[in-house]
Amino acid sequence: IRKRINDFDTKQLGYRETFISLNFFHPNCPFPYDDLNIAEDVCRDFEEEYEAICSAAKLFEVTVPDPKALKQCRKEIRLAKGLWDYMQIMDTTIDHWKMTPWQDINAEEMDLECKRMAKEVKAMDKDVKNWVLFARLEANIRIVISSLKSVSELQNPSIKDRHWEELLSSTNIMPRLVSKLIDKFVRDGSTTFADLYGLGLHNFEEEVKNVVDKAVKESSMEKTLRELKVTWATQEYGFEIHPRTGTKLIKTSEDLIEILEDNQV
Repeated sequence: IRKRINDFDTKQLGYRETFISLNFFHPNCPFPYDDLNIAEDVCRDFEEEYEAICSAAKLFEVTVPDPKALKQCRKEIRLAKGLWDYMQIMDTTIDHWKMTPWQDINAEEMDLECKRMAKEVKAMDKDVKNWVLFARLEANIRIVISSLKSVSELQNPSIKDRHWEELLSSTNIMPRLVSKLIDKFVRDGSTTFADLYGLGLHNFEEEVKNVVDKAVKESSMEKTLRELKVTWATQEYGFEIHPRTGTKLIKTSEDLIEILEDNQV
């Protein structure tokens, strides 16, 4: 019985070495759930063998060591499946959002959904925090949050063609494509979130913010100038003759002075 125990211990430790290099720990795994099911079947076989050894050892009052390596494998299968579930949810959610016209995107609602997922992922078992798969999932969520922030800012009606041109020129987009992209995002109502997401604007978050801030300030100034034009277009000026020189001067009034004071920029 002791030989069976030793053989089992050697086998489970050997499998542990194989287990930690399995494909489902990597984000590029093509069939993670298939690989997880295979690993689960192997663990189940080990567990059945362990139970049989324990039953036999009990008859001879022999202590069987706790199968720590096997239990760790079982735990990591559960954790990996949880991560892949989140990866699938994230991919499905993003794919759905990508079909939406970018001007119709409810960035605030989507941002809350992403942050909820990010919070849940962050609360996962500490054992997964050093996994490449975990890092990829966190990075994907951050990218979407950043992209949604850019979408929200670029939906500002103050953004004009010149601002798109300035923004696109500050990215790695080839100059000859800038005008086509401006037409696409400004005048093509069918342009989707996928098109904007594909620009990789999450890599230019600061540039987006600066351009939008500039556009908002310019829009505010343009509004002020329009109001000034309307106000002064209806003003009538009187004249008076200077008593000494005979020069014609604009005659001021309290109303005119008040308007001047109210319309200082």
